[in-house]
Amino acid sequence: MSKKTVVVTGAANGIGAATASAFAKQGHLVWITDRDENLGQSFAKSLSDDGADVEFKQLDVTNEEHWDALRAAIEEKGNRVDVLVNCAGRNDFGFIADTPWKKVAQVMDVNLGGAYLGIQKLLPLLSKRGSDEPKASVVNISSMAAGGGVPFFSAYAASKAALTSMTKTAALEFARLQVPVRVNAIEPGTINTEMFAETQEMLSAFGKTKEELTQYSIDKHPVGRLGTVEDVVYAVLYLADDRASFTTGLCLPVSGGRGAGEW
Repeated sequence: MSKKTVVVTGAANGIGAATASAFAKQGHLVWITDRDENLGQSFAKSLSDDGADVEFKQLDVTNEEHWDALRAAIEEKGNRVDVLVNCAGRNDFGFIADTPWKKVAQVMDVNLGGAYLGIQKLLPLLSKRGSDEPKASVVNISSMAAGGGVPFFSAYAASKAALTSMTKTAALEFARLQVPVRVNAIEPGTINTEMFAETQEMLSAFGKTKEELTQYSIDKHPVGRLGTVEDVVYAVLYLADDRASFTTGLCLPVSGGRGAGEW
């Protein structure tokens, strides 16, 4: 397996951290990026201490200057980018009746805008490859929320629906223009992460216990459990692999059967 340069956003915890760790264990150079500098540097150091080839760069995915600085840092090391995994995300609870558009826009800026800017800003490095080489791979972490409404999380659901649409559009556009980049997305069901814990805390406003909310989430998945970060990582590794060269424009559910049909 040839060594690749991999960029992961939101890589200090959750799905992002698990994804970065998996690529590092495969021997790739991994750029760990996150808005939280202390947490990101600490995580990068832990991987480096285990022998991984990693770099950390602070990145607010909504900040174009941060993306420009990241691209410059990668170029300075003489690297192109082979894989971009857009994991950074934000979730917000609120009623449509009293949630200001400014707050909705902030969620859109992270969940859609962050991935859009990532693809746009790193496209020159993703495209830097010979005609006989495998295409670069972009993997966006969307959500099963993209396929339907999610009461009290309208901004999140809308942003993920937009991300799924943008994924397909980018895949088709790059194929039409013969840009050597594949673009796919993963649509996880409910994954047992810190974000899930935060969501439970928000929903506790309705008077439900943590146990009741957890069971409610489990019941929505036919396999009878919540997802793990590893479930998502395996899908990322597939979509990023050169052997998935015929796969682009795919939005892959990793959802324990949720959304497959009547249940």
